Amino acid sequence: METEIKKENTKKVRFLILTAFHKRAHISEIYWLGIERLKERFNIETLAIVSDPENKELACGNSDHVLETTNEPHGQKMNQAMAHAVTFEFDLLMQLGSDDLITNRGIEKCIDMLSRGHLFFGFNRLLIYNSQNGQAKEKFYGNVFGAGRCIARPILVKALRKGDLWEPERERGMDTTSEHAIEKYTGFTALPVEFDKAQV
Repeated sequence: METEIKKENTKKVRFLILTAFHKRAHISEIYWLGIERLKERFNIETLAIVSDPENKELACGNSDHVLETTNEPHGQKMNQAMAHAVTFEFDLLMQLGSDDLITNRGIEKCIDMLSRGHLFFGFNRLLIYNSQNGQAKEKFYGNVFGAGRCIARPILVKALRKGDLWEPERERGMDTTSEHAIEKYTGFTALPVEFDKAQV
């Protein structure tokens, strides 16, 4: 049976949410509204990776940390982002896309996973919302995907000491590639966040 995490305990875990932005600033504006909601309850800092003027302006007004870089190649960009991320203090690094939103309950489940000793985990179910027709559908994946994936700082540091998480020229398969690299470097496999009947 799932239990609610007491409000005073939700501030104890320090999250660094890393998100790369490129164009689609109107979508980014919705992302930052979601972050504003999360910060009301949780101990969250953000690291925005930006590569265009509109998103840079948004990030400078909303993000705790900003890294400006070129958008391509994606592998090189994300390797720079991870190297920059570990210069900050946090308990969990969470990766979100610029078009991803996560509920308070989703963050609570990440805190619960960490409290049970899990150091590398993420979600394998999500709701896909079509902003044009207002419809949403739930989708399940066989593996953990990048939206909301969490890596404990010691695991990330250990992995990066052994090598990059992506080949510099990598453009596709970013989630799977980095997951395999972390497993190779640290021995940790990404676990799916467990839910009973609660929605992400």
